[in-house]
Amino acid sequence: MAEQNLHLNKLLSDPVYFSDLCNGVLFRGEMYLKPEDLMPVKGSQGVLYADRKGVKKVLERRRDVAMRLKSGTRYAVIAVENQANIHYAMVIRSLLYDALDYTDQVQIQEKELRQAGRRPSGDGFLSGVGPKLRLEPVVTLVLYWGSGHWDGSTSLHELLGLKDGKGEAPELAGYIPDYRLNLVNAANMDDPSIFRTHLQQIFSMLKYKSDKAALYRYAQENRTELRDMDGTAKLALLSMMGEQKRLQKIMEEAEGEEEFDMCKAIDDLIADGESRGFERGDRQGFERGERQLSSLISRLLAENRPDLIEQAVSDPDVRARLYKSYHL
Repeated sequence: MAEQNLHLNKLLSDPVYFSDLCNGVLFRGEMYLKPEDLMPVKGSQGVLYADRKGVKKVLERRRDVAMRLKSGTRYAVIAVENQANIHYAMVIRSLLYDALDYTDQVQIQEKELRQAGRRPSGDGFLSGVGPKLRLEPVVTLVLYWGSGHWDGSTSLHELLGLKDGKGEAPELAGYIPDYRLNLVNAANMDDPSIFRTHLQQIFSMLKYKSDKAALYRYAQENRTELRDMDGTAKLALLSMMGEQKRLQKIMEEAEGEEEFDMCKAIDDLIADGESRGFERGDRQGFERGERQLSSLISRLLAENRPDLIEQAVSDPDVRARLYKSYHL
């Protein structure tokens, strides 16, 4: 799992891919975010707190990828969390990440005021900041690329059972702010063509992950685009498809990342899948035949018909007639 996330995190750490993902998901492909307006931010966040016994502890979390966007005179933080599996508490996890981001911003401004000798007095003394405190908006996208349907909660109210009015205290619903999970289903994009980078090919391939015939057709029709994918995108794609071991082997045999033939990898993947299917079918058929013959022999032994047992074992036609006669 760590290796899969590593390849995808590396891909999205590129401002070109990061901006394309955000533009496609948030702005339907409009070029609102530009790569040159993005700056990487530290992935780790932490806050010092005291537990019930007064012992000071550090609560720390690490984001997958986060960028700071400059839009005019304003800034915003956009982060992406990659999920190969469903996380049923993802709403809380994402909420915590955002809260730590906002806490970090407050602490930075408090530190700047203190170092400049301008720590507020009066009501601002306790927090260390004054009424002019302004924070940068934080947006977290959860990029889910698993094969199963996401059946976890996508909002705090849903998690609390307040969305349908059947929670423990529905009368408090109006006083509990909701938090919505910005879930992006990578394997079920409505229109992958809105993406302008190789994310278009990646999301298209993921869409056909469970349909080998459609996957092969797409690979054939988009052979040039797949061959032109850069090495990082290729690694991310096959990692997300669960084929990172196969990809690593092929990459090692190639002269370099740019020499890697994605279409050949897809052809090999399909052929291997078919082979495994045939082998599995043969094995299952053999086991079923063994059980069927065993049942027939038991029936014939009970009827004291050793002559038919010998014929059934040696003659397929006799065996087939006996199966039909005994409804096996």
